[in-house]
Amino acid sequence: MDHTIYYVIGAILYIVGAPFLGCLMDGAERKLSARMQGRIGPPILQPWYDFVKLLNKQVVTVDRAQFFILLSYLVLMIMSGAMFFSGNDLLMTFFVLSTTGTFLYFAAIVPSSPYSSRAASRELSQEVCYGPAVLLLSVGFYLATGTFNARAVFSQHTSLILFMPGFLASYLF
Repeated sequence: MDHTIYYVIGAILYIVGAPFLGCLMDGAERKLSARMQGRIGPPILQPWYDFVKLLNKQVVTVDRAQFFILLSYLVLMIMSGAMFFSGNDLLMTFFVLSTTGTFLYFAAIVPSSPYSSRAASRELSQEVCYGPAVLLLSVGFYLATGTFNARAVFSQHTSLILFMPGFLASYLF
């Protein structure tokens, strides 16, 4: 049986559902953090309210290059998630995901503000820290399954955590 339709549906569900689920998870995390600090906290839908407010603000970019770089970041981020959920090659997905971090760094370095330079430095540090862990996890999937194909990795009958606990520990760290 051809499971291609399931992977196409998975990619479409990712593109449509990830923003909704991400906002709900962020709202729940904000609420939980506030409760742990003894506060009531914002409503769970607060990220949506923030997003709507953001849409009503004036777009301010330093130059057209920054707008192009940010748009490229958004497109590549959506593309990497769609590639992952459609069952494509894990290494290619990883490299597209790494490219998104590079575009975000370039967008932050374009303005000559010290605040944007600080943000660019932080983004580059994060990329250097999590990039090798994601690559190592991809290699772990290859060692456990013999392929980088995400479809083959997804179709395993047993959990791959059993075959690669060290890779999982390094990724979580």
